Amino acid sequence: MSDAAPQHPPHATAGRPPQQYAPPPARRGGRTFAILALVVAGLEVLTGPLMVLVLSGAIRADLDPSGIGLLSGGVGALSAVLGAVAAALAIVSILRREPARVLAGIALGIAISALASLIASALQVVLFSF
Repeated sequence: MSDAAPQHPPHATAGRPPQQYAPPPARRGGRTFAILALVVAGLEVLTGPLMVLVLSGAIRADLDPSGIGLLSGGVGALSAVLGAVAAALAIVSILRREPARVLAGIALGIAISALASLIASALQVVLFSF
């Protein structure tokens, strides 16, 4: 037997275990909400050409004005829903501090622009109705 002193881990202090440093957990992705927001905002942008196609088809089919109004309102409602969803996803991405903040900002700008345009259109209809 040897009379060697007991081995202690390096940097151990009296009564405290040594600190162990682990690497930070690897983050994969972290852009999910930003990418979804950008995709939904892109779909919202496509509602403009969709509106033109639907209305031109309705006019060529000699649809009555109330039917054209319903189609226009339906596409406008779709645009409003897509804009609200894109804005919500972008805000969630920004609040979660995802690394793709630029994508989220772009999606948020598109969504706010679309919603502002819809509000302006509705106000225009209301103002010129009287």
